[in-house]
Amino acid sequence: MDRRNFVRMGLAAGAVAGGAPAAGLAAPASSPGAAGILDAGVLLQQERMSAHKLTSHMLTSQYLSRIAAVDKAGPRLNAIIELNPDALKIAAEMDRERKIGKVRGPLHGIPVLLKDNIATGDRMSTSAGSLALAGVRASHDSFVAARLRAAGAVIIGKTNLSEWANMRSTHSVSGWSGRGGLTRNPYALDRNTSGSSSGSGAAIAAGLATLAVGTETDGSIVCPASVNGVVGLKPTVGTVSTAGVDLRPGRHQADIGSGQPQRHHPHRAFTGHGRSDGAQRQRRRADADGDGRRRCIRPGHEGRYRQGGRL
Repeated sequence: MDRRNFVRMGLAAGAVAGGAPAAGLAAPASSPGAAGILDAGVLLQQERMSAHKLTSHMLTSQYLSRIAAVDKAGPRLNAIIELNPDALKIAAEMDRERKIGKVRGPLHGIPVLLKDNIATGDRMSTSAGSLALAGVRASHDSFVAARLRAAGAVIIGKTNLSEWANMRSTHSVSGWSGRGGLTRNPYALDRNTSGSSSGSGAAIAAGLATLAVGTETDGSIVCPASVNGVVGLKPTVGTVSTAGVDLRPGRHQADIGSGQPQRHHPHRAFTGHGRSDGAQRQRRRADADGDGRRRCIRPGHEGRYRQGGRL
């Protein structure tokens, strides 16, 4: 049994147990070919588009249909906190560019999801999952979002997360935010998704986009990837700009990563430095021990760290 059928069985069982009609899960699997391309990964999707057997508009439409079927209805995964109202328009523009021979790179026309603490200067909010920032729009793209757009990626929405990237409380629940509710694990709906990039991990596991981007200070990419059965990439600190990424508290640094079932990670599209990275490097130096090692201990938690508690 392949991974997709295993996930589908888990979603169906959860929907029936929760009283939801199993028929609500049938739409994405109505055509084996359609279901397969959603889980195919960047390389195969690009091959199909290059061969004029698939368009970005078609691919984006299929992902949006799947999101409607399993994230907003049926098992209600709550992996997606907001959809980009311009997603299909952007996809159509990428198709137009491809038609005239302009292909920006391996991400051209590929649907991507971003964690809701990564700023996008469009009609979507950037709220870190907080109701206090619901409806608040960034004035411009984060460095990562800008690089993804320049590479031709289609940002189709924002993913749910542990509110404020799990900095809301020392007793916060992984995968829960005021805006998005509790993210559910596609493999077992009553199991935790881990966090804080909960929606990014769950979305890829459920086939809701080709790639998803999250942030990490300590485990926020690799833990949801592990729990949701996908590949999570945590780049080395400093290789990807965090400009335009909301971090709490301010001295904590995040890495950006992508997750998908395959091993192909076109993260080089957003590798680089933004204008505000100089200040971030200064904070990292101020936080370093005398021997150059980063301190990862929150004030007042030194005892818990020594005892092996997870911060």
